[in-house]
Amino acid sequence: MKVVAFSYEIGSFGKSIAMDLAQNAALTLHPFREVYELAQARNERFRRRRQEVVEGRAEIDIWEGHFFHEPSFTSLFEALVLELAGRGDVILVGAAVQAVLREVANIILVHVRAPLPVRVSRFMELNGLTVAEANQTVRWWDQRRRAIFEINARFEDLPGSCDLIINSDRVSIPAASRLLQTLVAESPGPADPAAWRARLAQEALAKRVECAVRERHSALGLAPLEVRPSEEKPETLILTGFIHRSEDQRAILAQARAAAEGREVIAQLKELKLHGDLMPAHLLGGPRL
Repeated sequence: MKVVAFSYEIGSFGKSIAMDLAQNAALTLHPFREVYELAQARNERFRRRRQEVVEGRAEIDIWEGHFFHEPSFTSLFEALVLELAGRGDVILVGAAVQAVLREVANIILVHVRAPLPVRVSRFMELNGLTVAEANQTVRWWDQRRRAIFEINARFEDLPGSCDLIINSDRVSIPAASRLLQTLVAESPGPADPAAWRARLAQEALAKRVECAVRERHSALGLAPLEVRPSEEKPETLILTGFIHRSEDQRAILAQARAAAEGREVIAQLKELKLHGDLMPAHLLGGPRL
């Protein structure tokens, strides 16, 4: 059972390499678009946000932006990626996918790149653009994706942490695919596939619970918030984060348990004091500046 998390730069032929690999290594290809469509099918708020973008009532540049501009949508995305990875024998495409999976054991991380002039030339030829138009478009996509990555620590050192980086200016599509086929064939995969899948299923559930809590209680300032399987009892979920009022914990825990599909949820929420709460008592009655 093999899982490849695959990313590529626009104009690098990365998608063609991923498709060739899937066909020749008996892997199911899940492009980023599929995760996006699953999110719309599974989550009403995400579907409404997508409609707002289509109608011009919201501005989001690239697909990753839909998931990483709102915490509940980030949790939704993580849940879907973990769910798809747990199926095994798959290729999941996108740097955002790698950000979710790079800490998971037995995942092969691959990135395809090419020099900017090469990518611009390819994009120009493919779309019948002028050099200026192709250069502007490719640079725009590069810039917007970097902007998303720079504000989220999960993307730090991507793609530098990948197992293999391929320069498609020097390696042809068939040669790159053959190289990756060898890598996939010789990768040992998980020693206990059933246990590995069960762990990913638990982590996916934890992210679904996290999404539900963030959706319902986003106004409480829960940042950071995390739901994760317990290390000692993987079927028990641990809810951590910050609240502003101790009485909020009951409502938050109830929402988490409602979404936990019968699993036990333990809350370890902490009350967060803001700068005004930290003012010495003898100063609270004085003049406010």
